[in-house]
Amino acid sequence: MKTLNRRWKLIALVPLVTITILSIGNNTVMAGDWVLRKGDAIIVAVPEFRGGEIGYLVLRPATQRGMATQDVAMLSFGPSGELRTVAFAPGGTQLPGGWRIGLADRFYAGDFNGDGRGDVLVESPWGLGILTQGGPLGLKTLALYPYGTVLDGHLLGSKATWTLGPTSRLPVIADFNHDGRADVLIMSGWGLGILGGVYNGLGVLNAYPFGTKLVGGWTLGSGDVVLGTGDFNGDGQTDILIQSGWGVGFLTRDAATGELITLAAVPWGSDTGMEWTLSKDDSFSQTGDFDKDGRDELLVERAGGSIALLSLKGSSLNTLVVAHPGDRLGGWVLGKLDQFLWIADYNGDGKAELLVRSGWGMGILRFQPAVIPSGPDRASIPPALKSLAMFPNGSRIKGGWVLSASDRFNFHGRLERSTADSILVSSGWGIGVISLAPDKTFYAPLMAAYEIPPATPPATPPTPPVPPTPPTPPSAKTFTVSVEMKGTPVFEVPIPYTAIFPSPLFLCPGCRVTQIQTLSSGPNFIFFKAPGTSEECANPKSEYINVVSAGGTANLNFLYKSATPPTPLTITACTDKPWDPRDPPPSVWVNVTFVRP
Repeated sequence: MKTLNRRWKLIALVPLVTITILSIGNNTVMAGDWVLRKGDAIIVAVPEFRGGEIGYLVLRPATQRGMATQDVAMLSFGPSGELRTVAFAPGGTQLPGGWRIGLADRFYAGDFNGDGRGDVLVESPWGLGILTQGGPLGLKTLALYPYGTVLDGHLLGSKATWTLGPTSRLPVIADFNHDGRADVLIMSGWGLGILGGVYNGLGVLNAYPFGTKLVGGWTLGSGDVVLGTGDFNGDGQTDILIQSGWGVGFLTRDAATGELITLAAVPWGSDTGMEWTLSKDDSFSQTGDFDKDGRDELLVERAGGSIALLSLKGSSLNTLVVAHPGDRLGGWVLGKLDQFLWIADYNGDGKAELLVRSGWGMGILRFQPAVIPSGPDRASIPPALKSLAMFPNGSRIKGGWVLSASDRFNFHGRLERSTADSILVSSGWGIGVISLAPDKTFYAPLMAAYEIPPATPPATPPTPPVPPTPPTPPSAKTFTVSVEMKGTPVFEVPIPYTAIFPSPLFLCPGCRVTQIQTLSSGPNFIFFKAPGTSEECANPKSEYINVVSAGGTANLNFLYKSATPPTPLTITACTDKPWDPRDPPPSVWVNVTFVRP
């Protein structure tokens, strides 16, 4: 029996009527007041935004009163996987509490007031604000600070003050004082500050002008760049990784004094072992605890594709593992153009893994420590990076998502499970969440398709297509009707598009469908019994009605085992007609032969 390749799409037999494109998958293209469209930027996930749901902050360019702006929405997946709107603020809207949505707003997630719900830090050329769930639009202002506002630390037990102004670097969100609230590390033209979250907004934990020499040796400079955060010494506190023209530094807040101090300062040119020497051209991209020792390691990338994992031991950096292009990391072959996306715990084992993409597909790499043999004659196994899971582009992930080299990986987080991280991806079709199952296979638990915008009518309406001329009926009891077939891909979901025969639309109650003839111009078809799903199209064990090439005929007489045809008789078809979701649904014609009772 012939099986179908992945280009086959499920369509419906619709007798000379137009069907309505509804939802695709187990979710809808509509999300309350917001219709998800191609080009929408899904920029951040906000955990516990409303009622335990994760909010997805979405931006869309817009125009208000002739001025460019951007609309803002917060979407979430409901209990049944449906995508819905929980907040929507058009560009230019002034939210309750005072913040006005603008084009240059930048957004960051965190629980800044410690109430257990996710908030949004927003930064603009005007000032700084904190938004939270509430109000008639679903978003309201928790705190509002125009530039020039002087913040103090009296609610945090600090004597520091900070005058808000435009930042010279992107803010870094983390809990630096271990109080359960998100804090904000910012840098301005004056210096470095840490703003602490309080019940009604922000206070000041620390403020240092450039030129300050911290205890332990690091001197803050205007050219410093904060690379990230992590617990590098295993004391349970959030540390800061910072870089300058001199080298890299590890800073932390002293538990006794609350002041920033230097844990370690490592100059460029330092030998960290395994033939790896620190270079100012190295990219310290991410951190995570790969070996579950309580200390975060650093991922270092180098031009040309080499990578290393480094660990802070005392005041020095040590190399755990090095990999170069061409190295085989389990099943993954490291390439010069590989993209190392995020370090996170994707399988819920408490260890960090690394998500990597290439022209081939995607993979998750784990750290394998050195193995010391128990016997005297066994060779030791050196530490290495190994593939935990891999998936090629062009293949369909369980649940329906077709992985593509053009997919955009937006961000990661606890999007589906509280015990492991997942990935939010988007494509020309829509958005989806990809997770890793315990058996090390990927699956897509949540998906939502973009709106299919209506086609813009041309200035001169085209001549409507002429349906094919049906063949001459062989007898008075037999007649043939030209049937237009329309539909849309369903991506292996449980609700296919179907049509019911016999149908009152044919004005022939009780008639039997005996034959379906396809046109020589194509496409190819598979007809099968319903209920069914698009999985039927690729399952060689499925009970197909017939496999029909372009110009061929599907004989359906064997469906009728008695003189009275089943009522209703449902027939579903798959076709390989290509379709871009940005275009109107595909349309082809077939000739259907009926026999009167």
